[in-house]
Amino acid sequence: MLASSTLFKPCNRMLYGYRELRGALVLLPLGSFEDHEDLPMVLDTLLATETACRAAEKCAALVAWPLGYGFSPMHKYSVSLDEDEVARLVLGITSSLYSIGASRVIVIDGHYGHREAVMRATAPRGISYVNVWDVLSKLGLNSFDKQIGFERELAKCFNENKCNNTSLILDSVAKKIAEEKCLGGSR
Repeated sequence: MLASSTLFKPCNRMLYGYRELRGALVLLPLGSFEDHEDLPMVLDTLLATETACRAAEKCAALVAWPLGYGFSPMHKYSVSLDEDEVARLVLGITSSLYSIGASRVIVIDGHYGHREAVMRATAPRGISYVNVWDVLSKLGLNSFDKQIGFERELAKCFNENKCNNTSLILDSVAKKIAEEKCLGGSR
């Protein structure tokens, strides 16, 4: 069970009225709901949401409510959509955000399983996409063992408030996203 944690500070960038969306850069967290052995099923969604909240502070963006379901057929216990459904949901949400007045949307993905499908859907439409695991890999968490270790540390931070360097790593990821995606980009 997830306990309260100091890792998740209040994400004020998620608290806004529709008028604030006009002309805004919006970050859309995308995750999954899947088994991670003894870790929380929502871990990828929490990772995407926490990263989006931290990046939003660095680039004056708003954060949309997370999409917490994805493509996870490799997990025995998951609520899994097919790749096309995930891509359609992302496109539907981004289209709606644009119709309300968002100037740009960046999808912040905390799950690797639907990466290719979402990239294929968003790229031709000028929607920016970043996978948190790609950024973590660039920061040195570039092996399966290191990534599993990070997931365990992240869960320990959520469950036991033992954050070690997890918060610093997430700050580095958010900074990299802000530098590479928030400044400039398409649409």
